[in-house]
Amino acid sequence: MFRLPFAQGGVFSSNMLDRLLYQAFVKTYLVDFLKILLGIDQSPSSGYLASIKITEDDMWIRTYGRLYQKLCSSMADIPIGVYRTKQMDSKTISIEMKLPHSSEAEKRTETLRHRQEVMKELVKSRMQNLGMVADDYKNAEYADEKQKTLSYVIINPTFDLELEPGDVVYVLRAPIRENTRSKRINPRAGLFRAPNISSHTSLLNTYPEEASSAQC
Repeated sequence: MFRLPFAQGGVFSSNMLDRLLYQAFVKTYLVDFLKILLGIDQSPSSGYLASIKITEDDMWIRTYGRLYQKLCSSMADIPIGVYRTKQMDSKTISIEMKLPHSSEAEKRTETLRHRQEVMKELVKSRMQNLGMVADDYKNAEYADEKQKTLSYVIINPTFDLELEPGDVVYVLRAPIRENTRSKRINPRAGLFRAPNISSHTSLLNTYPEEASSAQC
């Protein structure tokens, strides 16, 4: 469940369905909760799923634990996961993604590499027959290899997880009250940095009772 192929959506475990069926029998609200998470349904006066993208300006928060604390205290948002995208190249190798050392795995890898080479030669030959420059295909191929990315979801991250620019944080957002003046909210309101106020700065008092007692 915590391996990279599962986190990026490459595989699905049937054991998850068994657990969901059992939990749905014990907890009657689970089906409605999953519908809200998937965006299929939305109950009246209930929270909803939203996302916040982390930028360079938000790096002062540093860790997921501090982000969780700030969003809960300022906006009543509950973070539940992080969607992260990594730039991949030929030098980036994951231990969990390595193929097993067997003759069958080596044969499959060699067959796949051979098919790719044959396809490349066919494309280059066709481009030459059409009077096109084959170097354009090489440059495009090299650019595609450089721009390969790997996206995955981190479910219930640890508090000390370091945030990165480009991370998308999924949050459960509290419903908007009916008596609010504006139904529009800033999705990044919870990430605003509070101004540093010196202890020697005198704060303005807006309570008339305390103001009158102070004058006496």
